Amino acid sequence: MKVSELIGSIIKNTDGSVCGYVRGVYARENKIEYLACADGSEREFKADFRDVKLCGGEVIFNDRKTGKASLKQVRLGIPAYSEEGKFLGFISEVYIQRGNITNYVIGGKRYSPAALNVADAAIVKRRKTLKEDVVKNGKVIIKKGTEVTAPCLQTAQDEGEYVQTQLKSL
Repeated sequence: MKVSELIGSIIKNTDGSVCGYVRGVYARENKIEYLACADGSEREFKADFRDVKLCGGEVIFNDRKTGKASLKQVRLGIPAYSEEGKFLGFISEVYIQRGNITNYVIGGKRYSPAALNVADAAIVKRRKTLKEDVVKNGKVIIKKGTEVTAPCLQTAQDEGEYVQTQLKSL
């Protein structure tokens, strides 16, 4: 599912009455928490994502009043920069799956939520990659250029080459 597919969707309460439409999405630590909505008079309200059910293009929710102060809105069109300040493009899409943000699309490239700091602008963190192959008993177990991620480090640990992997990423 894409955030752009949610925005503009009709939102109904569990009794079937139309409450308004979805204007945006709020997240905390890459987990979708609330949908930002507006009623027919353009009064804003939030729908707790835990209470949302997506049904054939309609959004149905059971409204619960909970604290929403620490949330940040997930917005499309935010400018994105590298840590060095180079402009990379704008956030053009955000992919979500089971309420979690899985990817951001910036300048046609996908980035994991772990690679970004998002606020009024997005900062793309430098990716840590291997500068050399990780070799064990003459066999390459992790190739040069591989991004050092949790699965990569798990492979290195399973092979007993965790330290070698870390050193070859410096």
